[in-house]
Amino acid sequence: MTLFWKKLLLSSLPPNLLEDVHCTVFGLGDSAYEKFCWPAKRLTRRLESLGAVRVCECAEGDEQHILGIDEALEPWLRTLSNTLHKIIPLPPGTDIIPFDQFWATVKCNMRITASDWYQDVRDIELDLDDSIEYVLSGRCGRSTSYRQCSEVEIFLAQMGWGNFADDVLEIKHVYEDQSLPDYLLRYSTVRTIFTHYKDFNAVPRRVFFEYLLHFSEASSQWTKLKEPRRGVCSTYLAQLRAGEQFRMKITKGFIQLPVNDVPIICVGPSTGIAPMRTVIKERIQAKARGIRLHSPLLLDRY
Repeated sequence: MTLFWKKLLLSSLPPNLLEDVHCTVFGLGDSAYEKFCWPAKRLTRRLESLGAVRVCECAEGDEQHILGIDEALEPWLRTLSNTLHKIIPLPPGTDIIPFDQFWATVKCNMRITASDWYQDVRDIELDLDDSIEYVLSGRCGRSTSYRQCSEVEIFLAQMGWGNFADDVLEIKHVYEDQSLPDYLLRYSTVRTIFTHYKDFNAVPRRVFFEYLLHFSEASSQWTKLKEPRRGVCSTYLAQLRAGEQFRMKITKGFIQLPVNDVPIICVGPSTGIAPMRTVIKERIQAKARGIRLHSPLLLDRY
């Protein structure tokens, strides 16, 4: 590293030496020192003096920050990823793996409800990377799922979009009063969008039928949907087998739990017991590790 820096500082180097080089720098430092991230700043200036082009703004991580270097690193990585995608678009049908996602391996996927029951409730156990720090209680797991190819093909044929389903499209933000989902790529195809992002089998909301009445002669005629709704994520997870992998991320949920020594009463008023079950399991495991705490009481209504 020292040898590289000495050669980079040679005065005999031409000012256009790195004119074809694109660069950006993320510095690691500690603001307790007077010259915070000084090497990163010097490197950036030297690269640009030799003709290098900065593709995105540089950033500096501070160990003194309450969140550590991640406070600056995560936004910088997101900016860098978006910039590189604009410069070098990926081939059609290829997605970027977000840096905050990871691979999960299915250990067990067992149906809990009876086979003749209309609801498919499952107990899914996952094996996560040991290097990932996560807390399950009160957190939400989000998976990157997709529709089966056969369902997408039928939908595209019904809509008459099959002939141009694989054409690369540029997605632009046109209406200022509406927002685009942050997960959509700038370039994509119709097939990719309806395979990975849009739930075309979802039950329409009430406002959809209110708008539909303006185009219907029988304003009071309603037809109940006979096909049961099948969610994109739940259908995708139900078909996974032990040993298969999928991408997921863990985000902060709405449940705020007290410290371990505080008694808990879990009440599930027809909303499902999955979050409560997680709380109970975590406390059972904590007891197994010798932590003294109260067992939660679960009240559920069916």
